[in-house]
Amino acid sequence: HKAMGNKRVMVVYFSENPNALERTHGATRTALGSIRDELNQAGFRLFNEAATDKVYSQIERAARVDRPVDDLIAMALDQQADLLVRFENVAGQRGPKGGLFSAAFATIRVSVFETTTGRQVADTQAEGKQLLQANAGPYDWEKGLAQAASEAAKSAANEAIGKVGDYYAQVEDQGTAILMVFRGYNEDEKDVILDYLENTPGFKQLSELKNAPNY
Repeated sequence: HKAMGNKRVMVVYFSENPNALERTHGATRTALGSIRDELNQAGFRLFNEAATDKVYSQIERAARVDRPVDDLIAMALDQQADLLVRFENVAGQRGPKGGLFSAAFATIRVSVFETTTGRQVADTQAEGKQLLQANAGPYDWEKGLAQAASEAAKSAANEAIGKVGDYYAQVEDQGTAILMVFRGYNEDEKDVILDYLENTPGFKQLSELKNAPNY
């Protein structure tokens, strides 16, 4: 963590799959808890839920449930997060098909992005499954979905953590990283700013984060 810069991590639920469960579903909340637990145990600094709720409030104020990942990265960057962990939970039930058991399943996808570069550092997916009696009731299904989601979340999070470590182990020392944020400029003014920066000696690499208009 010292070599990586003690990254600050924000975990956000964001689904691109129409079959994914809602953010407020019990199984999704369980998956979130498992992901946060794994990141905590691995030594990452996690934002609390109050900071994450600010991101969800921004989404709700814009009346958009599905936002491009770039928008989410910008929101996490606003909260001074170094890494954005995005996850989704696609879950459901199978069977019974003439047998004695049904199954609750959950597929958890975990993606990790650097907020200052927008670069995707990891993308993992895992499935969890819980067997239930063929005549399982609503409570049994909810419990089974939560257990399946937790199992998948732990697996996907651990794989993502490994990829994050591998990524930063391979990144060479690039000197000092500087993030500059400009707000409220029109397109012509933005071009002037970028042109100035691109022609200023001393930058090894310069990239523009196209996250949101006038930002």
